[in-house]
Amino acid sequence: MERTRSRASRRPLLRWSLRHGRRQLTCQVERAGGRYRVSVRTHEGREQLFENRFDRSLQAFQRHAALVGDLRAMGWTIVTYR
Repeated sequence: MERTRSRASRRPLLRWSLRHGRRQLTCQVERAGGRYRVSVRTHEGREQLFENRFDRSLQAFQRHAALVGDLRAMGWTIVTYR
């Protein structure tokens, strides 16, 4: 049972994939202990480009929205979200 909870807790609360030409990024919000982490990674997950940690979920979701908005303004398009 613990193993199932551990996997579920690692699942992002929000994840959007974006594309610009042949490049893809993933922007996500995850729960990390008692905090929330917003990160931007290359689509393959090999390189983390950005990370912020927040104490409150609202702050994390607002930062995610701002990042996605900035990326879209630079020509990135949304491929998937969940």
